[in-house]
Amino acid sequence: MILQFYLSFLLRFYTSIAPHRGERRGLGGIFFDDLNDYDQEMLLSFAIDCANSVIPVYIPITERRKNLPFTKQQKAWQQLRRGRYVEFNLV
Repeated sequence: MILQFYLSFLLRFYTSIAPHRGERRGLGGIFFDDLNDYDQEMLLSFAIDCANSVIPVYIPITERRKNLPFTKQQKAWQQLRRGRYVEFNLV
């Protein structure tokens, strides 16, 4: 039930084009909007499950990639996208 809600919302949100930029929004985030009709204990369990799944996935990725070199162009792109993340969430 809640998973289906999230899947349909996330597919619409992350594949949509930000109209003022003409580019996709990107990845990331859990949205807790429009969940008042759901059981609060179930939502808490969902949030805890999500949080507990981050570390086992994130640590191996960072360990594998932390020493990879990057160019100035890659760093500039990273900073641009971080700024757009904030922008897209405010627009």
